[in-house]
Amino acid sequence: MKITIDPHSPVPLYAQLVEQFKSKVMLGELVSGDGLPSVRSLASKLEVNSLTIQKAYKKLEADGVIEIKKGVGAFVSSDFSSISSEVREEKAIEVLTPSLKKAHALLGEKEKVQNLVERVLEDL
Repeated sequence: MKITIDPHSPVPLYAQLVEQFKSKVMLGELVSGDGLPSVRSLASKLEVNSLTIQKAYKKLEADGVIEIKKGVGAFVSSDFSSISSEVREEKAIEVLTPSLKKAHALLGEKEKVQNLVERVLEDL
């Protein structure tokens, strides 16, 4: 599992981690029951303080994304309904925007892109 942080970002390190794990869950890269790396191993890998990882895991637990089992580890929750529709929508926009920009560059007109999107949606 690839997790990265940008120490130069204005976004706190723990918040970067929270966003990445939420994204992985929403995109299906992590599914219910999957284990997360231990606090110690992830802190070592990312070269950050273990308290940063603990803070991220506590936030993920409070948001209902993961469950922490004392002495066992952290696991993706079986209930993702706690991830708000706004967060899901923001992630969908983040995923779609680059593709739509490329389609617009290829087709040149918004109407053509809209027609293409409608065709794709019909096949879902």
